[in-house]
Amino acid sequence: MRPDGRFENEPRPFKITPGYLRNPQGSVLIEVGQTRVLCAATVEDSIPRWLRGQGKGWVTAEYSMLPASTTQRTQRESTRGRISGRTHEIQRLIGRSLRAVTDLRGLGERTIWIDCDVIQADGGTRTASITGAFTALALALRALRDAGKISRIPLEDFVAAVSVGIVGDTAVLDLDYAEDSSAEVDMNVVMTGDGRLIEVQGTAEDRPFPRERLDALLEQGAAGCRNAEDMAAAMVALRRLKEAAALLVALCDLGGVWSVEEVTGGLSRIAETSLSASVDFLLRRAADAGKFIPADAKSPAAGSGLVILGMGKLGAGELNFSSDIDIIVFYEDEAGRLAEDVEPGTFFTRLVRDLVKLMQERTRDGYVFRTDLRLRPDPGATAPAISVGAALQYYESLAQNWERAAMIKARP
Repeated sequence: MRPDGRFENEPRPFKITPGYLRNPQGSVLIEVGQTRVLCAATVEDSIPRWLRGQGKGWVTAEYSMLPASTTQRTQRESTRGRISGRTHEIQRLIGRSLRAVTDLRGLGERTIWIDCDVIQADGGTRTASITGAFTALALALRALRDAGKISRIPLEDFVAAVSVGIVGDTAVLDLDYAEDSSAEVDMNVVMTGDGRLIEVQGTAEDRPFPRERLDALLEQGAAGCRNAEDMAAAMVALRRLKEAAALLVALCDLGGVWSVEEVTGGLSRIAETSLSASVDFLLRRAADAGKFIPADAKSPAAGSGLVILGMGKLGAGELNFSSDIDIIVFYEDEAGRLAEDVEPGTFFTRLVRDLVKLMQERTRDGYVFRTDLRLRPDPGATAPAISVGAALQYYESLAQNWERAAMIKARP
């Protein structure tokens, strides 16, 4: 375990908020652990002089850190009159990474500027900037297409970046500042969605390391990039599934094809399907990371020890179009499906937090269902996932009458 409780191959929690600024054609706030970077994509109807007459556009980037983004205020580089070598290196890296997956001829003679401003730094600012910059670029290109200025979005693949390193002779993924400061080896990996390398930056800070260690670090970095891309893809798929299914239910309701009971039952089944798909996705991802051993690869939730109870309207099959969903999550310590070094409470708590993120975090595609965990035993003092043994003890000795009565509508 690392100082912040993460496993060696576990990234920090990340979140991307699109449309964060009003004026740029594309913008996001990306949060990776305690690191925060604001990325804005602005379109200019001009190109560098040396590109004129070639029928191509250009994508470039600028990078900066707010004076108080670290624990000690630093002077703005504009005040010093020149940018540092580090800043110059990072903004060139961002630009190269984006151009690697952009069909510049598809832009026409336009330049897209990506401004990456670090507002809070805790390690990994350049990798967060690359991932955020790609998202902002994609949003700007979509805006150009929707405005009829380009015929298609000229992106050939996705881009994500992550840091890997060796700290205390252990290979770790996504280093925070404390780990980065003490790392014997520090490396940044930039990859496409199909697993091709765009750039690798690495150095032995202390002593040389063998080729085998390099290969292991690259594989760890690749897994970290896939994790970011897979999570984003899952969120898109879930939101589009919910949108299409809810539209069908609405049409059946408006057309008088379904009764009220059939409408509420249909909406409840959408929620159940979304929860089930999300859990299967998260368990498969855990299996890929070597933390979970599924009894059935096709249905990883079966025999996993995870129990999700639908409460209230979800449990009764009575959801309406504006309902949130109430769930309680339990786990069985004795299920034995976790790797030997994985603690069940920590594993299932993190899984539930990712489940809530998949279900309710707002993206450009909206959200699936607002998800409420507050009906669990003593919600102010307990983790999002509770062991079956602890739950039974609570309900037998401490639960209020209304908590027991709420179980009347409970349904797994």
